[in-house]
Amino acid sequence: MAAALEPLLMTVEEYRRLPNREDCIEELHWGQPVQLSHPKSRHIKLQLRLRDLLGRQLGKFGIVGTEIPFRALPEYELRGADVLSSVKNAGTKFRTTTISTAPQSS
Repeated sequence: MAAALEPLLMTVEEYRRLPNREDCIEELHWGQPVQLSHPKSRHIKLQLRLRDLLGRQLGKFGIVGTEIPFRALPEYELRGADVLSSVKNAGTKFRTTTISTAPQSS
């Protein structure tokens, strides 16, 4: 029985050297480049509505934005969060939490 080949994992640094594409959105998921279609109007409207609702409650503590890059795994992940809240801690650093079904980043 032949051994299964493990896929080569791409690092964030290697991913950033890829040429930009206009026809799709690309992200790095678990060390593999993934092509995503551009979001549809309904998705964008829901995203903006959620951003506005969260912004009213959390805006005074930090920022709330859409399509903010985050890294769930430091070396092999680079995704765009649908909605992200970055809350300022007591110090000067920001703690990032993603609000989506994707793995969360701290």
